Amino acid sequence: MYAYISLSGTETGTPGILGWLGGQDRFSGWMGAVSSNNLTARVLMNTDENMTAIWTTDVTVPMVVFAVIVALVLAGAANFLWKRSRETAESGRSAYLT
Repeated sequence: MYAYISLSGTETGTPGILGWLGGQDRFSGWMGAVSSNNLTARVLMNTDENMTAIWTTDVTVPMVVFAVIVALVLAGAANFLWKRSRETAESGRSAYLT
């Protein structure tokens, strides 16, 4: 007798903060009684068998989101420091003009 095991989808949201940032878990295959990369696997059930679905986490989107946030923070800090140095330089010049 054969048992058929299948998944209805190949992607699901990653739990936790990676999922909030767009991380995805992707099905990559089956391990155990049958090794296969197909969504459906057929297992001969002549004894007790174990099957495990293998998932990999794609962190491409969270990495891009993180890079954009870091770039924005650095740009904001650079802008703040640039304005502050201009104000300091201008206030120093006006002190000598009086």
